Amino acid sequence: MRVLLIRPPYRAKKIAPNFPIGLACLAAALEGNGHEPSILDLPLAPAPIESLRRALGQEDYPLIGIGALTAQFAGVREVIPHIRSHSPGSRIVLGGPHASGCPEEAIEQTGADFAIRGEGEKSLVELASALEWGAELRTVPALVYRNDVGFIRNPLREPLPPMDDLPLPAYHLLDLEPYIQMLLSECVRPGSRPLQILTSRGCPYRCTYCHNLFGKRFRGRSPQSVLSEILLLNSKYGVNEFLVHDDIFNFEMDRAREIFRLVLKSELKIGFSFPNGLRAEFMDEDLMGLMAAAGVHTVGVGIECASRRLQESTRKHLCIPDVDRFLRIAKHCHMQTQGFFMIGFPDENAEEIHQTIRYARRTKELDTAFFSFPTPYPGTELARQLAERGEPVELGSENSDTYTPHFRVGGLGYRKLVWLRMKAYLYFYLTPRRLWAIFRDLGNPQFAALYLNPLRRMVQMLTWKPRGVTRP
Repeated sequence: MRVLLIRPPYRAKKIAPNFPIGLACLAAALEGNGHEPSILDLPLAPAPIESLRRALGQEDYPLIGIGALTAQFAGVREVIPHIRSHSPGSRIVLGGPHASGCPEEAIEQTGADFAIRGEGEKSLVELASALEWGAELRTVPALVYRNDVGFIRNPLREPLPPMDDLPLPAYHLLDLEPYIQMLLSECVRPGSRPLQILTSRGCPYRCTYCHNLFGKRFRGRSPQSVLSEILLLNSKYGVNEFLVHDDIFNFEMDRAREIFRLVLKSELKIGFSFPNGLRAEFMDEDLMGLMAAAGVHTVGVGIECASRRLQESTRKHLCIPDVDRFLRIAKHCHMQTQGFFMIGFPDENAEEIHQTIRYARRTKELDTAFFSFPTPYPGTELARQLAERGEPVELGSENSDTYTPHFRVGGLGYRKLVWLRMKAYLYFYLTPRRLWAIFRDLGNPQFAALYLNPLRRMVQMLTWKPRGVTRP
């Protein structure tokens, strides 16, 4: 069966159009089971709808899959009418975090035929085969669809397959060069050729603000599998900078050590960074030393808040002394460090917000910091909590980023929260050491953009107004 996989168009200023690794994984699974996948990455197209029409006019696709984050979901609603018009015989299946969090609503809003919850490779293959041979849809795990009496939710797949049972992404189905050239990040060395990779899926923690796309069990690829992908990307495409996008790469420390031992044995001259962050407590001098020797130059750590009470209520369960130790080890290994913070949890108070701001400022080992607002994405525990409380939530596909507040916090209004976020940035960067780093890096156009773009967003936020209130 010919299957077209689409990433819908969206406002690229909100989300960098990185390589669509999720679609490439789905395509590899389809290809490995005898189907004929194609990938259409519309955010890169100068005229997305025209590109879609042209693709539908050139081939018949019995099945079309669309994957999207919540912030990309307006693009899903935009493209489906064109699919119905130009390829009326195609069946449409939705996937990704948004469709996983609210599959029935996603089908209702778009007119799609199906949605797949969670990890999609095996379910998409089974759906394609079921449609091809007329098999019963109830046999496809994690599938959601509508029949004459209402929606059917098939049980989730349990257990999820080992990572080494899944094929490497189908890199050959896309031109990698545009992604390599456009990937602008503080985690990328100037002049390098970067691409993101995934070495594991799943996280055993149950943070209230997180999606549950890949299950709550850590599944790591074998170190040899990770090295094989690195060697492929380096030799065939010239990739020499790897951004590891795992949720919790270092959960199994022995696996992490072996990966970097293999990289060292390969004698590749490459770099690594961890823009999604590492878990602070799963780190020691031995592992960090191996990472540094193998080319890791930037590490992030998800701290979120300095309040012990909030660490427990959000189920992050992180101890600040572990963060301090992590950062000391990283700086001893001459790495750049990033801290990720959130302000404005539902039961947070102004003093706890200031506690987080003060901690970020006084932590000398942090080079950069990112302050965001918790976003009650569909399907998260945070969204459920707010709904149970009857709290009004401002959240739609056009304003679902983490840079604007989506609900009020105690007696703090939206504008107060916006000001507190700006205050956090000002307090963090207005120190002599960090100011000097900014002025030093402004000579590099790449890093200048990284500082100026957040500044522009903060200025825009001063005039920000709520667009309307919805339920989570």
